[in-house]
Amino acid sequence: MSRKLKNLKVTVDGQQQTIDVKTIECQLLTGKIALNAEVLVRETASTEKIQFTSKPEIAAGGWAISLQDVEYSENKEFSPELTEALADKAGEVLNLRNFELEGMSLRVQQLNVEAGVLTLEAEAKVEKFPN
Repeated sequence: MSRKLKNLKVTVDGQQQTIDVKTIECQLLTGKIALNAEVLVRETASTEKIQFTSKPEIAAGGWAISLQDVEYSENKEFSPELTEALADKAGEVLNLRNFELEGMSLRVQQLNVEAGVLTLEAEAKVEKFPN
């Protein structure tokens, strides 16, 4: 997963930049996920902190989980472009097709987030067991 969080291309103030996620923490809250991340902006060699909460939702016909309704921490100004790039990349990582094997498909039916607990109801279709 760490290589999926490197070399992210984002546009900030009309300029394309490359970021690497140095650290990321995820906390499960009631109905939401809180993300705290530290990213390195390569072009400026600066480290930015990003903190936000979002609501995870089933997306793309159950093939993925997306992060919706992003809310920034109080009294904090974070780059919306960096936050959006991180949320988008998290959505790519949460795409269930990344976890499928040949002859198998996965699909999320229901998702529930409570403090410290994530409950998924999923459907798996197995046409052929992997060797």
